[in-house]
Amino acid sequence: MRTLLVALLLASIAAIWIAAFSLHSTLPEKIPLHFDFSGTPDRWGPSSFGNWFLIPIIATAIPALLVGIVPLTNVLLNRCPSIVNVPRKEKLLMLGLDARARALVPLSTMMLSLSILILWMMLYIIIGTSRVALGTWATLPIWPVFVQIPALLGLVLWNHWKLARAIDGEFLLIQLDRR
Repeated sequence: MRTLLVALLLASIAAIWIAAFSLHSTLPEKIPLHFDFSGTPDRWGPSSFGNWFLIPIIATAIPALLVGIVPLTNVLLNRCPSIVNVPRKEKLLMLGLDARARALVPLSTMMLSLSILILWMMLYIIIGTSRVALGTWATLPIWPVFVQIPALLGLVLWNHWKLARAIDGEFLLIQLDRR
């Protein structure tokens, strides 16, 4: 599963950069830089490298930050557990390093999955921005946001439950080994 998610993550990042580079040469001098809640552009600016490639840069940084949270969580659990917010933290802290790493697999899965969903939204924004800039679309349709938000929320809730179950499972194994 992890290999598939990593491959999908890398393919999504590549798709964003390919779209950004291929669409940049087709853009007019001015592009929408911001959209209001109805998807109407409310700020325009030059189609400079910085304006256009800011979204792919941010899109590349988001997965690095989200995926980097997992090893950081392990470090913080050892050094400063009071600032880590995970379900069943007391049980997690009682686990050895190997069991803790196994228990945190759902956290890694969640961060990879969240990154992929966010990247797909960024790809939509890049393509949609170019279409609005070229006049193909009058506005950036906002319906994908109403699909994305429940998907993100559902993913977080599902993986929170999976993380709690994984911690409970590892804790139970430790309890059984002590008998």
